[in-house]
Amino acid sequence: MMLGMRSGLSLTALTFALLLLTPATAAADDASVKRAWDSNDPHFVKAGRDLDRALSLWRRSNFRRSGPLLRVNLRTRRLLEINTARVTGQQASTPTGARARRFALASNASFARYTVLEARGVRLVTARKRLQGRRALREAGTAFRRSARQAKSGLTLFRRAGVR
Repeated sequence: MMLGMRSGLSLTALTFALLLLTPATAAADDASVKRAWDSNDPHFVKAGRDLDRALSLWRRSNFRRSGPLLRVNLRTRRLLEINTARVTGQQASTPTGARARRFALASNASFARYTVLEARGVRLVTARKRLQGRRALREAGTAFRRSARQAKSGLTLFRRAGVR
């Protein structure tokens, strides 16, 4: 009888240990989504610095030398495509992680829209169609702010899911 109790106790302890490990696995899957989203951050930081440099060059040239600015824009768009593919390839394991993943993908989509509108605005201003160019750049700013809001919501949800 004593042997049966020990086996039951061991089985209960084993079941309890497995239950404790399950949330850790779930957090690991959510963490892999966040890692995929953050994977290109150093490249985005460099692209941001290059964009600032190209913008000041464009302004100093009286809005004529748009080539460097458009090249940085294209490189950023390619980075976004890579990043979106990485995040899409990951599966979240919790409902909160799934919502965070959706916000990450939405943020990437809004940022991609920003790059398209910014390139259009730069081309129009360079072609001396300033009114249309300013309108496109204003829409680009709206898309950028939307992307920032979505990214902030995604980060909040990742924290809520236990991912830092």
